[in-house]
Amino acid sequence: MWYLVRCTLNRLMQVHEAVGRLGLEAFLPVYDSRPLFPDSFLVRASRQDFVDLLSQRITGLAPYYKDASRQDFVAFADSQIAMLRTIVDSHNPNILVDQSLMPRYLDGDMVEVIDSTFKGVVGRYLKFKGQRRVFVEIPGLGCFGTAYVPKDMVRAVA
Repeated sequence: MWYLVRCTLNRLMQVHEAVGRLGLEAFLPVYDSRPLFPDSFLVRASRQDFVDLLSQRITGLAPYYKDASRQDFVAFADSQIAMLRTIVDSHNPNILVDQSLMPRYLDGDMVEVIDSTFKGVVGRYLKFKGQRRVFVEIPGLGCFGTAYVPKDMVRAVA
């Protein structure tokens, strides 16, 4: 699982590096030379390893909780973050990651990209801003769109 953590006191880079030094995989999505989430990044760990990370008392590191009970952490499946990584790591200037620019309704066919830089991305295929794109919706994190993907590079999925 991937756990979302936030960094306080403008310590994003220091906390990200500290987590990496502990041997955990940390993903800081960067787009256009800026972190995609200004004060947050993702940590891949088992639940126990994540709890152990929190017990390290890294200054500036705080978990996101699902609700006010603070019993469960905000977490995402490996497959969801793999698709986000595919989109962001493409370094394509035409991807859509700014949440204020996303379409209001994702009313398109479910497809999987079978070829191109975005191979493996599964989401809604629709025309937006004049181009056919695949949009991945990750509840609790956001919506992310590929750059143009031709029709012959996608296949329908159930």
